Amino acid sequence: MKPEKESHRLLIEHLPDAFACHRLVLDDQGNPADYIFLQVNSAFEQMTGLKRENIIDRKVTEVIPSIEKDQFDWIGNYGRVALSSDPIRFESYSEPLGRWYDVSAYSDKQGFFTVLFRDISDNKKTEQDLRESESKLRSVLNSSIAAIWSVSWPDLAVLYLSPAAEQLYGHSVQEFINNPELWRKVVHPEDQSLNEEVLDVLSKEGRAERECRILRPEGETVWICDRSRLIYDDVHNMPVRIEGITFDITSRKLAEKKLAETESRFQRMLEVIPDMVSVQDPDMNIVYSNWKGFAAVPPEKRVLDTKCYKTYRDYDQICPDCQAVGVLKSKEAFQAEVELSKGYWIDLRVIPLPDSSGEIEFFVEWVRDISVLKVMEEELKSVNVELEQKVKERTAQLVAINRELDAFSYSVSHDLRGPLNRIEGFSRALLEDYSDQLDRQGRDYLQRIGNSSQHMAELIEDLLKLSRVSRLEINREPVELSVLVNVCLKELQAKEPQRKLESVVTSGLVVEGDTALLRIAVDNLVGNAWKFSRKEEKTHIEFGITEQAGRRIFYICDNGSGFDMNNSGKLFTAFQRLHSEQDFPGTGIGLSIVSRIITRHGGEIWAEGAPGSGACFYFTLP
Repeated sequence: MKPEKESHRLLIEHLPDAFACHRLVLDDQGNPADYIFLQVNSAFEQMTGLKRENIIDRKVTEVIPSIEKDQFDWIGNYGRVALSSDPIRFESYSEPLGRWYDVSAYSDKQGFFTVLFRDISDNKKTEQDLRESESKLRSVLNSSIAAIWSVSWPDLAVLYLSPAAEQLYGHSVQEFINNPELWRKVVHPEDQSLNEEVLDVLSKEGRAERECRILRPEGETVWICDRSRLIYDDVHNMPVRIEGITFDITSRKLAEKKLAETESRFQRMLEVIPDMVSVQDPDMNIVYSNWKGFAAVPPEKRVLDTKCYKTYRDYDQICPDCQAVGVLKSKEAFQAEVELSKGYWIDLRVIPLPDSSGEIEFFVEWVRDISVLKVMEEELKSVNVELEQKVKERTAQLVAINRELDAFSYSVSHDLRGPLNRIEGFSRALLEDYSDQLDRQGRDYLQRIGNSSQHMAELIEDLLKLSRVSRLEINREPVELSVLVNVCLKELQAKEPQRKLESVVTSGLVVEGDTALLRIAVDNLVGNAWKFSRKEEKTHIEFGITEQAGRRIFYICDNGSGFDMNNSGKLFTAFQRLHSEQDFPGTGIGLSIVSRIITRHGGEIWAEGAPGSGACFYFTLP
């Protein structure tokens, strides 16, 4: 081999780029159809993975069968170079080889072409990674709730403004670009001095932080916190821009203001209360004291960050009776009433204040003078003793009165009933045996004596009932009022079957109460409704329930004679009648008995009505 050809071969062999020489293959129409490998170098083998002994003098479609399916038309592009001698350069991805290449192709003889290329797959991957990283960063910046921004140094021209920043400031990027002074103008007039201060700190320290107010275009004032730093170039180490992040701290500022107001109110409250309130740390240093409560402490000793035992009691060490020591160990609050001297009592409370980790950060000593309360307590005890004695005495008196009432009831039941029965019996005997010997007036007198005796007996019976319902013990159990009402109506209907009755009774109404007493109450209420509606062509009686303000209210209504609401206060008073005895006989005690029974069960009773329009009695039972 000639020396110049050998040197040429060696030069090609040691090229860092891949080298390949080819001969073009045309089809019958003279179009590029394939090409044959004539020469390759070592770099070609390394970049493609194809060995020269496997490809020299072979067609590319034989070496890489899938090349014709590649998106890039390798044969066509190379064929145009071989036929036109016009060089080309391009970057393309080879699907068969799975690599990116920077390719240059030229031809110095028609039908032949040479290719120089380098593998740029790693560069392409780096570029792709960089684009993805930039995309992610941009996405993070755009979605951040904090305002992120960048301005040039020192002219403060806007380089970047995140969407959150535009929303916070109320101005677009373009507005800041058009008006570089807008950065300064958005700051509240009272905080303008902070602009130069923060720039001065940045130039000296490279970092700065500030809290200030800004004014949005609509006039709203917003508190912000700026954190910024200077960015330097890599060549001259000179500042080129400022990068920063801004937070809306309006809510925090409002909370701080409210907290300060609350603390101020609490401070004023502690200053006026007479109690002694002191806050100490675990080393017994006074952190806070409402000095007004410690009137015995001289003004010159009212100093914070001094030992509590020295300031309050002039001790040189922790007080021997100090309860705070135990509280610091147990972390439990302490409270006790302590007599410091004869008649001088205090209510002492020691309350631990732990930090977030549970360790005691401070503790509160709250001392209240309860000497007067102790005196009052002793006096109250004495009054209670006297009261208990009086209760015993009154109880004994009530027991005696009840015995007398029982004796009276027995006397009424036996001593008064006997004569009345005899009067009523002899009157009836005279009418039966000597009626023909008496004139009409005499018979009328005897009839009146008998009726009066019977009325007196009924009155005595009702008085006894009223007395009994006031003294009987209530035995509570479930009572179905609906059943009691139905039973009473059936009994009344049986006594007067000729009367027409229309009744409406809500079923299943159950209460807790005394069955016997509630039977008496129901009999009286239903009996009243029956009695006072006797003049109606058809008697209508209704029993049901309604609800008001969460209370169950029972009612018994009729279509009888009714009453004047101006006299409703007399309804439940014994012997008070709203109708004449000739029209509606009775003793005038029945509703008093009902009222006493309902009241003893803890309920209420009232009535509504109108003359000629019936009456409705309402009652509650707990």
